[in-house]
Amino acid sequence: MKIRNFSGGEKTRIQLATILLQPFDLLLLDEPTNHLDIEMIYWLEKYLSSMDKPYLIISHDRHFLDNTVTKIAEIRNYTIDTYSGNYSQYREQLQMRLELQEKTFRKQQKKIDRMEKQIDQYRIWGRARDSEKMFVRAKELEKRLGKVEKTNLPKKEKKIKLNFETEKRSGNDVYTFENMSFGFPGNTLASNINMRIFYQNKIAILGTNGCGKTTFLKLLNGKILPQSGNFKKGASLDIGYYDQMHLELDDSITVMQTIWQLVPLAPKGYVFSYLAKYGFTGDEVEKQVSVLSGGEKARLYLAKLIHEKPNFLILDEPTNHLDINMISYLEDALMEFDGTIVFVSHDRYFIEKIAEKKWIFNSGTIKKTSQKLDDLFFQKEKKKKNENNKPKNTENRKTNPIILKKLSTKIDKISDILDFKIEKLDTLELEFSKPEIYNNQQKVKSLTDNIKGINKEIEDLRNQLNEFENEYLELL
Repeated sequence: MKIRNFSGGEKTRIQLATILLQPFDLLLLDEPTNHLDIEMIYWLEKYLSSMDKPYLIISHDRHFLDNTVTKIAEIRNYTIDTYSGNYSQYREQLQMRLELQEKTFRKQQKKIDRMEKQIDQYRIWGRARDSEKMFVRAKELEKRLGKVEKTNLPKKEKKIKLNFETEKRSGNDVYTFENMSFGFPGNTLASNINMRIFYQNKIAILGTNGCGKTTFLKLLNGKILPQSGNFKKGASLDIGYYDQMHLELDDSITVMQTIWQLVPLAPKGYVFSYLAKYGFTGDEVEKQVSVLSGGEKARLYLAKLIHEKPNFLILDEPTNHLDINMISYLEDALMEFDGTIVFVSHDRYFIEKIAEKKWIFNSGTIKKTSQKLDDLFFQKEKKKKNENNKPKNTENRKTNPIILKKLSTKIDKISDILDFKIEKLDTLELEFSKPEIYNNQQKVKSLTDNIKGINKEIEDLRNQLNEFENEYLELL
């Protein structure tokens, strides 16, 4: 198979393998987690942690930086400052440093003001008394003031407020899949899919590179059709699709034209003002899209997407090429979004913050999972270790297969109950959108109590499931 036929993640893995197999004294990694699946990122973290050679990383992946680095170098205001520790520790130290710098600046400004007033006062006295001595003192104080090494007021980060507005809401049933399969001729990626997407769901799609995540998003966006089964699209859907390759952007036009073509009758000032919210100011708005960096294209794509006011967002690796601050602004906007979101991402921090549900490609189909990403991964690690540690002579195995069977049955039963409870929670939460509910205080209270009760049941079931799964894995 030719390299161009591989997915973005598969190409990254090939490139990474090529580099790591060569001898080196220093490893330089520029955004190494872009396009990698989560399992591969965990592997890379483990590899780097066990490596006895130095490495330098540029990355926007906060979780990855927390797990791999012991020092942070930050370029700010034309200087490079270093901080000991990982990313989370850097953020704490940075905040303390900025607060101290601001405090020092305020204190110094008071001292400078006092000295300047004193200089003026000496000159006033000199003129009033015709005293050369006062002018000499003023001159001496001026020299002292000139030698003061001034502290600059730290520049505050210019925050960008992203706001996904919708012109209308969709129906409660966004998508329904019944016994559906999809893929390409001669290559079915997933089959027997029986799932539903409801209004205001926020769903992360998980899976290894090449399993079909991006293809599934294209199916939702109407770019391809399912191979078999029922595929029902809900009413009043306005889809906003974020393509990780930014193919929807026209390279032949400028940044300004990209937005202006959405509102051709709007004044030029409106477009200038709108683009400024996304960091495009001055001559930057006249740049050709073709010459923009990956990060600039990502920001422009977001600006275009938000302007279209969709009520259903389909996002394919939206954090790729964005800096950490911009990712944070995007997270805040998505948390407040009053519509439905289905997304693919390798950014674990982003997934855990945005996703209320996780769907994972598993055993040739798509399944729901309520587990956290770390739990999912480490469960796989445990399984691998147990398989590697199994005695070669299976006759020496002491675990009674009947016990394993009983535990497996319990796990399946609890999983089914958990899925049922999650479905029930979805249904109850949708009740809040009905006028007969939100206009009746008694019904709102009753519904809120029911939701609290089910949330507690779900938490208990997850704890039970985790205990039984650990017990099962230990006995294997």
